[in-house]
Amino acid sequence: QVPPGGYARQFDALRAANIECEILSGDAPMRVEAMARRLGITRWTASAQPDAKLARLLELRAAGKVVAMVGDGLNDAPVLAAADVALAIGDGATLAHAASGILLGSGHFDVIVEARAIALHMQRTLRQNLNWALGYNLAIVPLAAFGWIPPWLAALGMSLSSIVVILNSLRIGRSASPVPPPALAGEVLQS
Repeated sequence: QVPPGGYARQFDALRAANIECEILSGDAPMRVEAMARRLGITRWTASAQPDAKLARLLELRAAGKVVAMVGDGLNDAPVLAAADVALAIGDGATLAHAASGILLGSGHFDVIVEARAIALHMQRTLRQNLNWALGYNLAIVPLAAFGWIPPWLAALGMSLSSIVVILNSLRIGRSASPVPPPALAGEVLQS
């Protein structure tokens, strides 16, 4: 059972980031419809077989969408393997784990929003680090090559530059604050 507002807030956060959420589940229609209603998800499919899930993923991709799939069962493995981003539930089937790129340590979906925030922070930090390293190398290496600064000073600067990059990278994910609600059954396709 999902607490009132529990997972709905997570899916509201995804929708606020212009991420469309959809349920593709092999479960019974009544159960899937009830879950979709609680989460505010308007597009859902119940009793979906693996080939139907894969067909929907290909349809979304043909429309130019980047697709993330969350799954836990054997029947999710083909669509997890084909998704742009694949997340498997920790207590799910081993084959689903093998087909995914991200393993959720538990059945808590709230970590999806947190993982997305960390990934965005990591991208920003990577750009900062690349810009810093490029700027340093474009500024200092030519000065050392022309002999305008001693090689030991350029090497010291390179070491300090590496330390700055490492310290900047250590900040990734420091501000995350997970809130673990109970597990949610079913599969979610986001595009």
